Amino acid sequence: MGKDFVVYLQKCFGSVDSNLINVLTKHNENVARKLELANSQLSVAHSIEEFQQIGILVRDAWIEFTQSIYRADFVPNGENKPGPSDVKRMLEYTLRNVRQSHKYLLKMSKETFDLAIKVQHDRSVTKQMATQCLTVTGLCMALILDSMASSEMVVKRLYYKCPECGSIELETSEEWVPDFEGAFKVGKLVCNYCGWCYVDYAGEMKA
Repeated sequence: MGKDFVVYLQKCFGSVDSNLINVLTKHNENVARKLELANSQLSVAHSIEEFQQIGILVRDAWIEFTQSIYRADFVPNGENKPGPSDVKRMLEYTLRNVRQSHKYLLKMSKETFDLAIKVQHDRSVTKQMATQCLTVTGLCMALILDSMASSEMVVKRLYYKCPECGSIELETSEEWVPDFEGAFKVGKLVCNYCGWCYVDYAGEMKA
């Protein structure tokens, strides 16, 4: 994420630990771009339609963010998995797995996402609402990443959704493949919807 948005967050939340900001800026470039674009547009926005555009960008940032932290194995067997834009359920299943208390952070994040939807559609939206939506979103995301890091859950994945069809239903597996010198450890990432597959030769074991 660019320096302008970091400065913006720091001005709005002077007491936020700098480590939270650093985690947020390094996590996901797509999310960062959406939030920084929202920040740039907010600085010059004057009309209701321009404020609503902030809500759309923040909504899309939440979708991308939750896709990047959610994993299908967070969902217990027998329960329906959330869809690719089901931000609230992806947040709920993800935050259930953090070691520390997550209820208040989950509540705040869900309400902030609801605010993004309200800003997107409200014909009486104000600049204050759009500003609150953007700044609290940045704070929530940073706190979520910090909580996950404390639980050793943050892993920057090469793929968190299928590059072919966009599905978030990716399954991982590892196996040892023998060859004439020993065996290679192969990691596979497979899309349950379209069959796309990524193979990572993670290491080797000599006989």
